[in-house]
Amino acid sequence: AKLDIFKACMLILNFFTRSETEEDSESESTTPHTSGE
Repeated sequence: AKLDIFKACMLILNFFTRSETEEDSESESTTPHTSGE
């Protein structure tokens, strides 16, 4: 049961972190594009 809660917490945390760092992730993904520019 503890693992379930932990997994759920991690999922929620990951979701929030992903939304918060969406710009960061996008920038990282387009790093080569920026370099090419």
